[in-house]
Amino acid sequence: MLLWSLLPDLYLFDKIPSQMFVLQVFIFFVILFYKTIRNNFVRCYKVEPFVTTASLESTFLPVVFFIGLQFIPDYAFSLCTTLMSFFLIWTLRVECKFMESLKND
Repeated sequence: MLLWSLLPDLYLFDKIPSQMFVLQVFIFFVILFYKTIRNNFVRCYKVEPFVTTASLESTFLPVVFFIGLQFIPDYAFSLCTTLMSFFLIWTLRVECKFMESLKND
């Protein structure tokens, strides 16, 4: 984003989507990356407590993205980011419950 502001006339920026769309995609993938790292840490214990969240996420995320593209194409990833944030919170709760169960054993 900083480079975009410093060199707005760079020909490369004519070939990619708007700054807002790029920012939405960036935030979405940062949340996804963080969630994946946390889930993989828990999976190191050879358990899979995220089956429900992963199933619902893989079902609803494409649907929400499609709906966003149909009705608000400039902010399609904002809807996905909101949904991904919900799944991140749910995943963190599942992780906390799992870690508590490890402490109690």
